Amino acid sequence: NSGTEISIILPKQEKPSWYKDKISIKLNQKLIILDDDISVHQIWKAKLEKTGSANNLEILHFFSPLELEEWLVINKEQDFLLLCDYEFHRFELNGLEIIEKHNISSKSILVTAGYYEQHIQNQCINLTISLIPKNLISLITFNILPSNEIDLVHIDDDHLLRMSWRIKAEKNNKKILSFSSEQNLLKELSSIPKEVPFYIDSSLGSYCRKGEDLAKYLYDLGFHNLYLSTGFSKNDFGNMYWLKDIVKKEAPF
Repeated sequence: NSGTEISIILPKQEKPSWYKDKISIKLNQKLIILDDDISVHQIWKAKLEKTGSANNLEILHFFSPLELEEWLVINKEQDFLLLCDYEFHRFELNGLEIIEKHNISSKSILVTAGYYEQHIQNQCINLTISLIPKNLISLITFNILPSNEIDLVHIDDDHLLRMSWRIKAEKNNKKILSFSSEQNLLKELSSIPKEVPFYIDSSLGSYCRKGEDLAKYLYDLGFHNLYLSTGFSKNDFGNMYWLKDIVKKEAPF
């Protein structure tokens, strides 16, 4: 008269590099939702209302790519974050093609029910765009940042060094954003003000470009407060006009 107990043990998997489960956005940053399904707009609206900050965010609802493109004509340089669907009825381009066409990948996140398609995942990785499955919108968390909250950005693949910087920042009442890789930085880049100083290690690991090359990429995007934080001598680097300085790896506070 005894029952049978069955245990199923599944190995824990790391989340995919393209998956975005947390959205950081500043209070003065526009949030654009582009989807031709009104129910998706309603889901995002309800989600934002639960954060308690919806009234402090400027949210734009676009139901057609044409609406977005008309807005971008005069507002492309504004600080915004786009949550973009992949497929649109009666429109030639898909969401990723629209994002690439207007060169706004650093300001965009793809939201689609077709997240499982390998070619969509590969495109997102190539364009450094995060991806949110539509059926997981309810699990997404929002991190609402005051626009003046970030004191600096630190990028280094050394876990202990990043921890040291965070500890020193807390002791000095500073707010820093810490990233272990270029890919992680690019996921959050749209929430970082242009004037915030960046301290970037030169060697970021085998799967990332050199820190000085990343700095040049950031410079071209309008981030001009850039420092190379490295153990190498200044003499090891050529003329890099996009850097404010080449400094040691110690935290600047």
